[in-house]
This record gives sequence, C-alpha cells and structure tokens, in this order.
Amino acid sequence: MRILALVKRIIQQMVRDKRALALMMVAPLLILTLLHYLLSAETATPRLGVNLSKNDELVDLLKENDLEVIHYDKLKQTKSFIEKHNLDGVLEVQNESITLTLLNDETSSAKALQMKVQQTIAAINAKNKLKIWRSSLKISRLSSKKNLCL
Repeated sequence: MRILALVKRIIQQMVRDKRALALMMVAPLLILTLLHYLLSAETATPRLGVNLSKNDELVDLLKENDLEVIHYDKLKQTKSFIEKHNLDGVLEVQNESITLTLLNDETSSAKALQMKVQQTIAAINAKNKLKIWRSSLKISRLSSKKNLCL
C-alpha cells in the first residue's frame, strides 16, 4: 500500500509541474530535430589539384576515394592557384617527395582531404610496395584572408 501511495504522489507531482512536463516532451524533440539536420547535411566532394598524368595509378585511386581531381602542369604560386580554381588542396609529386598543400578555410574538410590522400598513398604502398611512395608526405596549410579574425 505504501508503494502505491508513493507512486501516486510522484505522478501527481509530475502532472502538476508544467515545466517538467514541457521539458520531458520538448527537449527530446528538439534534440532529435537538431541531430537530423546535423547528420543529414550534404557533404561536398573535395577538389584536389594534382601534377600527375590522368592515367596515373595515384590519380585513379584518388578518384575512387570520392575526390574531384584537377590536373595541372606547373605551379608557381600555390595559394593563388588554389583560390583561382576553387580547390581544397594541391598534391605535388616531385621525384621522391610528395607535398600536400591544404586550404585551411574549413578544418573538417581539410582534415578529411588529408586523410583520404594518406589512405590512398598507404593503399599504393601496400599494393605495389614502391619506394617512391614510401617517402614522407609533407603537409602545409594555407588560410585565406576571409576567415582571419582580428
């Protein structure tokens, strides 16, 4: 009997407390709505400039990793080239050195691009065991003037 009386009293207190009822109903709906918008956002395909031929194995694997690959011959100024062609980064392969330059406007997309390039190079290492790809990947980051806060 005492347990039923206790349960009845707690239920009455909850029904009388309008703020608690509102929180129990509205808070989960708000959180679920925010999670829906957060997780259903469209992801943009990263754009990467590469100085390799179109038939190169690295280029093919980069395309398989959902990267939009743009080819170029010579690169004079990396930052202006990235901004001019609206790229997220540039991958330069010269002899045994690989340099990845990232535009650091959105750190999450820059990190995703870095991970995809590293995974691609690791896949080539595992597949072919070529010494040219065993060289360390040098990564540099650029920031545009748009995102600098004073």
